[in-house]
Amino acid sequence: MKRNIFKTTGWLLGIIAILAFGQSYTAAKQTLPEYGSISGKVIYKGGSVHKLKSVIMDENTCGKHDILDESIVSATDGGLQWAVVSIEGDVPGGIGWSDIKEVPVLDQKGCTFLPHVLVAGVNQPVAIVNQDHTLHNVRTVSMFNDVFSKAQIYFPGGPEPHDTTSFAEAEPVKVVCDVHGWMEAWVYVAETPYAVVTDENGNFTLNNVPPGHYTLDVWHEKLGNQKISVTVKSGETAHAAFTYDSL
Repeated sequence: MKRNIFKTTGWLLGIIAILAFGQSYTAAKQTLPEYGSISGKVIYKGGSVHKLKSVIMDENTCGKHDILDESIVSATDGGLQWAVVSIEGDVPGGIGWSDIKEVPVLDQKGCTFLPHVLVAGVNQPVAIVNQDHTLHNVRTVSMFNDVFSKAQIYFPGGPEPHDTTSFAEAEPVKVVCDVHGWMEAWVYVAETPYAVVTDENGNFTLNNVPPGHYTLDVWHEKLGNQKISVTVKSGETAHAAFTYDSL
């Protein structure tokens, strides 16, 4: 009889221990620090810049509309589009690329790459699509990543040409079309998802940032890099600003 009591008591203690561990684990997840965010603006002192590219007509596909030179595009107040703002280095406790389910897409439409700057993760698949009814040859140019070069041939009545590639090293990767020399874009390959492209007014926001001290980096294809320090507090938005001198 005593033996059965000991067995029952041990079983109950085991259950209690398991429940206690489960409660402790749940409480630990619930008490993780609340994320903050970083918001700001990138300014170009050259004022408003909107220049057009010289384009050659191609089978009534290219040159039907004006094509903007997107290497420098800024608003009336100097807000700079197509810059990439990112947190330098690791972000302990932050999100990773495995948490991002969307596949980045670099499209070709009207003999222009869309978008002009695209953020992708290290080894994250990037889809490259040709919506134009003409031939494109997509080729990458970079320091550390292997070259991707692929002819995307349109066949009347067939599906849109579609390829997928990825990049093993974090760096800005230039993308060109060997058929249409004015076509250029960039894939900014980032170590973490804490990288974002500025909008048409030069604004940016990085969400889900754990509290801490960070180095914030901005990259632009023509204007280079800048760095500033920023502190993020739980549940608050830190503000940051970058300014580039006129070329």
